[in-house]
Amino acid sequence: MLRAAVTGRISDEEWRSRIADDLAPVCGSAEQARELVSAWSVLTGRVDPDIMALLTEVRRTVPVVLLSNATIRLESYLAEIGLSESFDAVVNTVGHVVAAREAGLTGLHYQHVGQLRDAVAPLLRRG
Repeated sequence: MLRAAVTGRISDEEWRSRIADDLAPVCGSAEQARELVSAWSVLTGRVDPDIMALLTEVRRTVPVVLLSNATIRLESYLAEIGLSESFDAVVNTVGHVVAAREAGLTGLHYQHVGQLRDAVAPLLRRG
């Protein structure tokens, strides 16, 4: 079911509704299941200032594109946390970093800031 949501075959809302339906027998009621999914769906996270500073520096040299396999909530989430203008483009529902590489892009499965710094270091040493 997650695959259907991240590929756009079903909406994010439908995916969460189906999760609530699946949880209802375990939770004891459909209402309680919807409440749990609603609480789980609250946008969380934080913007890492080190990452944003690094991306801003990289954008002075090359375009930075965010590739994600998030649901359709990605664009609204980026806006809510103030990152709408932080990328030159956002491509959603790209399956994997491998797909990006096969398309001729540099793909990085981001895990920590040090890894990202190492990956972009050659870009920052340019002219």
